[in-house]
Amino acid sequence: FLAEFAGNREAPEARLLLGRLQRLSGDSKTAAETYLALYKEVAAGTPGYPPRLSFQAGLRTGEAYLATKDAAKARELFLGLDAALGTALAALGDNDPLRPLFTSLQSEARLGEGYCLLASGSLSQAKTFFQSQVTAAEKQAARRFGARLGLGEALLAEGNARAAELEFAQVSAIDHTDQDRTARALVGLAESALALNARNDAKLWLETVRTQHGDTPAALRAQELLQKL
Repeated sequence: FLAEFAGNREAPEARLLLGRLQRLSGDSKTAAETYLALYKEVAAGTPGYPPRLSFQAGLRTGEAYLATKDAAKARELFLGLDAALGTALAALGDNDPLRPLFTSLQSEARLGEGYCLLASGSLSQAKTFFQSQVTAAEKQAARRFGARLGLGEALLAEGNARAAELEFAQVSAIDHTDQDRTARALVGLAESALALNARNDAKLWLETVRTQHGDTPAALRAQELLQKL
């Protein structure tokens, strides 16, 4: 499509989907490049590329960087995205239909700092960060669930699998805002269960990811763990 219809109005969406497919196939490095190119073009004001697409591509770029363990690039991306979204939100009216989406994207960009801390091995700082975000996000579902997921991953990384399991369970059971996050929480539950020698529970959650959330980045990790059981 992109080769034959590069000037089509659907080309920006196709590029966003291409980046996602690269992530799903395990090629996060190429996905980051695809997303970043789109992010920069939209930010530069390319005609026909809506700002919404820029912010979504920017967020996915940061996530792809984290998947490649490049916390420095991810942090830089998230900080810039947070600032850009703040400017965009200030220009929107209170009832603008884009406000909920931009607010949600900004929340995820701000949570990026915690995931960067995790990726760089600063577990104590990451845990403190996510705990503060859970408290501050009482009325923001995406921010609250994202913070609980991060808190669960920090707890698991420091060896507290039982506490991590509780955080992952809340996200996987009631998060209605993001399928990718739900699937990642289920993988977290499985990893917590394995740490607690509950192999049957782990297999159940991994199979759930494989059968119900196969179109998420977490599916690859679920498949890897299933092969070891």
